[in-house]
Amino acid sequence: MVSSASMPHIVLLDDSIFDNSAYVGGGPDVTAQLRLRLPLGWRATLRAVTSLNVV
Repeated sequence: MVSSASMPHIVLLDDSIFDNSAYVGGGPDVTAQLRLRLPLGWRATLRAVTSLNVV
C-alpha cells in the first residue's frame, strides 16, 4: 500500500519513442503498457511529443 505522503510517479520525457500511439495500429502505446505494469498507487504521465506534431 502506498502512503499518503508518497506519490510514486513516472514521467516519460522524450519524443516518438514514448509518444508512439500513432504508430501502434490501435494497440496499446508505451504509456498504456507501462500503466498496466505499475504497482497499485503509481501513475505515469506522458510529456513526450513526437517532433512531427510540433508546429
